[in-house]
Amino acid sequence: MPAPVQKGPFIFCPKSGKLIGCTSRYAICIFPFVGFIALLWHLIRIIPKPSRATYPCQQVAAPLAWGFVSYIAGLPVSILAFRKARKNFRNAHYMFAGACSLVAIAATVFGIHSWTGNASASPWTPLDPPNKPIGVARGINPGRVVWVRDASAVHWDGETGHWWDPAATDQARVGAMMSQTMRVLTSANDDKSAWNALFTSYNKTHGKGNAGYVAGQKIVIKINQNTAREGHAENGNPRNQNSINGNPHLILAMLRQLVHKAGVNPGDITIYDISRYIGDSIFVPCHAEFPAVHFVELDKGGGEGREAAPPENQWVQNAITYSDPTRGLGTALPPFVVNASYMINMAIMKNHGDAGPTLLAKNHFGTVHGLNHGAISPKRMGESNPLVDLLAHKDVGEKTVLFMIDSLYAADGPDAAPRKWKLAPFGTAANPGWPASLFASQDGVAIESVGFDFINAEWGCDPFTDNYLHEAALADNPPSGKKYGPISLGTHEHWNNSDSKQYSRNLGMAKGIELVPVFFPSAPTNISEIPSDSKIALTWPAQTGVTSYHVKRATKSDGPYTTLQSSATTSYTDKQVTNGSTYYYAISAVNTLGESADSEVISANPGAFVAAISCGGSGAAQFTADANYTDGSPTITTNPIDIRGLTAPAPQSVYQNDRFGNNFHYTFTGLTPGMSYNVRLHFAELYFSNPGQRIFNVTINDKPVLTNFDVIATAGTKNKAVIRESTVTADASGRIVIQFASVKDNAKCNAIEILALAK
Repeated sequence: MPAPVQKGPFIFCPKSGKLIGCTSRYAICIFPFVGFIALLWHLIRIIPKPSRATYPCQQVAAPLAWGFVSYIAGLPVSILAFRKARKNFRNAHYMFAGACSLVAIAATVFGIHSWTGNASASPWTPLDPPNKPIGVARGINPGRVVWVRDASAVHWDGETGHWWDPAATDQARVGAMMSQTMRVLTSANDDKSAWNALFTSYNKTHGKGNAGYVAGQKIVIKINQNTAREGHAENGNPRNQNSINGNPHLILAMLRQLVHKAGVNPGDITIYDISRYIGDSIFVPCHAEFPAVHFVELDKGGGEGREAAPPENQWVQNAITYSDPTRGLGTALPPFVVNASYMINMAIMKNHGDAGPTLLAKNHFGTVHGLNHGAISPKRMGESNPLVDLLAHKDVGEKTVLFMIDSLYAADGPDAAPRKWKLAPFGTAANPGWPASLFASQDGVAIESVGFDFINAEWGCDPFTDNYLHEAALADNPPSGKKYGPISLGTHEHWNNSDSKQYSRNLGMAKGIELVPVFFPSAPTNISEIPSDSKIALTWPAQTGVTSYHVKRATKSDGPYTTLQSSATTSYTDKQVTNGSTYYYAISAVNTLGESADSEVISANPGAFVAAISCGGSGAAQFTADANYTDGSPTITTNPIDIRGLTAPAPQSVYQNDRFGNNFHYTFTGLTPGMSYNVRLHFAELYFSNPGQRIFNVTINDKPVLTNFDVIATAGTKNKAVIRESTVTADASGRIVIQFASVKDNAKCNAIEILALAK
């Protein structure tokens, strides 16, 4: 392993960047005092106003402060400090107790910030204005970053099983995404031509002639296995098997492309991360299909089909010379990397606090040893960064034929599980969604800049953590003055805003980045069904770019489904139905790239409606505004209501209103005396969060239909709809009276339907 790094009188660990010693006894004495004062000043200033973290004085104080915390802290220290603080408060040693409390809080914050990220951080405003490109764009289409999205490709519900389970992601759809990525990136008509164009372009620009891939040339694929630290089982992280690592579906899709489209022999492909294990989640499906592919992991690993990286003394020594040796990482490179002809860098969309996003450049922490977060966490613009040296190196960044960021799932911290996004088009604050995306480019700086903008918009990046992008774009004459190489490594800029997401070439300029969205159709949502006498009407919102919709029907929720209509219209009325029967519908969307997955299944029960009322609301679809009530009060919420799994639910908006009260009732008249009707009562708890807080009874025409009814206990959670049905006979006056009576707190109801049963 590389020797410790000395900076002045202090000695730092080359891997972690933490202070481990000092050559001066005076500095040893002074450092804790200076660090403590810096920490105190830093917290006093930025806690009331976080934006002060960007002030020059705080940029000086922060490294000292957090270096002090790193020196004495970590979560175990925070626990000890809290105990010491409590003891000294009891003994009236208030000054020392306060110091212990400060250290405990800082250590805890530091530990949490370092490992789990900060999902609630505000976006940082970069110093360079939007659409001000620097550097020289690369690629067949210079500066092009392809963004392929297919919302139908990912299925994980965020709770059941794992995000990497085979069923959690649609392998066929990921394969289609990979195909479109290659074609759009190279402007080719088919996958084989795309790969040939990619290799030929690389060879031309790297002085290797006008040639494509030649059989026998080796290809290495760098994946990110950061959390796989404890063996091969599952994801390699028994503490959190849902922590983010390389995506097995995407890796398998890449292998299929290389072998079946680019013509690469599987035995000439190596997938690696020399600092971590390659878990079964990746190895098992990929090895089953391509047993000759090499999987190389850390040197103490190997076995079970994997290969251990050779010991570092067998690496190519002194292969890397850093522009600033004081900020360097490891200098040796694994022989299989050096001997390869091409590299593919498959990064993850992931944030990492003060180290900035973990994208393509930082993915090479698994290519060299001597890892040092302190060396890549500059707090000012114009500082050198060893990651740029790796991007500029002939056997690392400059050997990369394809840069790719896996954003099928993404995480806001280095050890975090995937988190859904609020940023459009992925989702909203009320209804976040998976990014379900793939980014690719021939320009490593351009795609890194795009990844930075997405992460900053969604989770926020630490100030100045884009400085390495400036260094890389201007590698031949960087702001730090530490020259990395003879040419620019690509183009950098920030988009115009997080809504439009446009870069300079998108705006018609001749320089900078071109972000090319390629969106597969999404499954239709917000489908409204209006059952009535012998028919069911379906409507749904139109989607941009969709050329047609397929409407499918079944008599069972699991099918089989028959296509009833293929049309560009956003409505369909099914008249081939029988009153009293239940029908199930699914709708898919089609655009020029193909067909989406089916929508969530909806169900409907046609019949001759006597009444359909939105309790406490203005109505929607077949539900009219609130009427026929006596007593009670209305309430409303804007929270989304879960209506999944229900047969013929009301529209979601109907469940966002209710009528509540200690004792209230609805009266429906004009019915046929002695005739049977189906009464459907709709409920969703909008206020309470736990079972037992609201309990009530319901009677219809003086007969109990619900006793000690608890909406949450029935639904399982707040804001989830449930439906209860009863067959009721109209009384001699042709009336149905529905009485709601409190047992604990107020009774309530969201909607009422009355249907005449089939004769």
